[in-house]
Amino acid sequence: MISLESVHAAFQELPLWQRIVGFGGVVFVTYLILLVTGRALKRRLHLQLGLSYQVAAASLGLYGAIVLLAPALPGRRESAALAILCGVHALLPVVTFGLLPWFFETKRHQPMPRFLREVVSLLAFVTTVLLVLQIDYDVQVPGLIAGSGIVAIAIGFAAQNVLGNILSGITLYISRPFHVHDWVLIEHQHVQVVEINWRSTRFRTLDNIVLDVPNSKITSETITNFSGHERHGHQLSRPHALRIEVGVDYAAPPNRVREVLRAAAAAVEDVLAKPEPDVFLKNFGDSAVLYEVRYWIINHHRHLQIADGVRTNIWYALRRAEIGIPFPIRTVQLAPRPRTDGRRHGARHEELRARLQSQPVFQVLDTEHLDHLLEKCPTRTFGRGERIIVEQAPGDSMFVLVSGVASVLVRGAGGESSEVARLRAGDCFGEMSLLTGEPRSATVQASEDCEVLEITKKVFASLLSREESLVQRLSDLLARRRLETEGHAQRTVNGHAPVDPARHSSYQENFLTRLRAFFEL
Repeated sequence: MISLESVHAAFQELPLWQRIVGFGGVVFVTYLILLVTGRALKRRLHLQLGLSYQVAAASLGLYGAIVLLAPALPGRRESAALAILCGVHALLPVVTFGLLPWFFETKRHQPMPRFLREVVSLLAFVTTVLLVLQIDYDVQVPGLIAGSGIVAIAIGFAAQNVLGNILSGITLYISRPFHVHDWVLIEHQHVQVVEINWRSTRFRTLDNIVLDVPNSKITSETITNFSGHERHGHQLSRPHALRIEVGVDYAAPPNRVREVLRAAAAAVEDVLAKPEPDVFLKNFGDSAVLYEVRYWIINHHRHLQIADGVRTNIWYALRRAEIGIPFPIRTVQLAPRPRTDGRRHGARHEELRARLQSQPVFQVLDTEHLDHLLEKCPTRTFGRGERIIVEQAPGDSMFVLVSGVASVLVRGAGGESSEVARLRAGDCFGEMSLLTGEPRSATVQASEDCEVLEITKKVFASLLSREESLVQRLSDLLARRRLETEGHAQRTVNGHAPVDPARHSSYQENFLTRLRAFFEL
């Protein structure tokens, strides 16, 4: 067996130029082998090894040539130290950008914290430096640490905030009160977690402003997390509740108020249907009964828009239900008495009467009957996007659109609603539900703020009970419209008289019976 000493002796007997060539050949071959290996590792792990890896390969080749051929040559320890330090620096990305991210993504199902990569790199490099000092240069590390104790204490005092933030960052990592992309409430702000570092955590507000908060400050705050994660980091779509407080007039019955507020919150698009919104009577205030509306959402990044929708719907719903949101009790509001009541007289009354007279269903009524309807029937206000009536819902009233624009929506076979018509001021809808009690045949949704006149069954019944001839005229009108719908009626030049008297008579008798039964005449 050839010993290392015999190799050294044989190498020394060679001419100088052969020794130089042999020494350089060992260095080059070692460097080339390590370079090829590094390139393969780079392609496989998609890492950037950089100049430090090449320096490490050259240093290792130099150290190997010295150990193998010329151990007495100076620079042996220095080349070894340089090779080790550069090698650790070059191969650290394999651990911090390869193995650790793989572990976090496959085992914990979450991205690796950036501060952990920095801490691992720092510890590995410091440990390598200390080992090189002790092994290659015979420096006693415990003595070095003890001898620099005073310096370490001074540095510790100077860097206590930094160290506190690092320890707090480690605490956040272990306890994991939040993850990247979570929405949290901290310092009275709704923010999304962007990045967790070794010193601080970055958040983004709803105004797209980035906040960099020291970790030590975060660990001293109460953190409300609106998002959800499993034990091992799986993101969940976890519903969470938000609350809105509203004051209502003392005269309004609580059960009625709960119904109105609950329906108003449920009608907002991003409010979950399950769990349903609920309403609590919270307190009796100085000038109002205080209610709290609790509703559930998932998309917390839209919580401001959702809260705006809930508050807007509540305002319109309370106004329609004639439930007041009172002023503070110290406020005195004086209003002059109107010269006319605005219903039986004036331009508005004449305008409403003219719009009723333009509709076929009201052409059987004279002026006195129309005035009676306008006197007794209320007007309702609907906000943009609210549904005035819902398809297949029960109903016993009809509506006349006083102002605004509304869409008529019909549900198709696939369950999706499509717009089939647009209603404008003067149009009426829902008359079959008023006259026969049939369910609503379509959904009517306000395209903008709308005011409608609602003609209820109770008011219309009082009108029919006073004059029997109105029932006859309505049944005749409904029979004609049914014939026209079925295609069994042909209009004359002036738009009257179906051509099938027998079918008309049958339909009229049927509608007459239904009208009398429905209105209990």
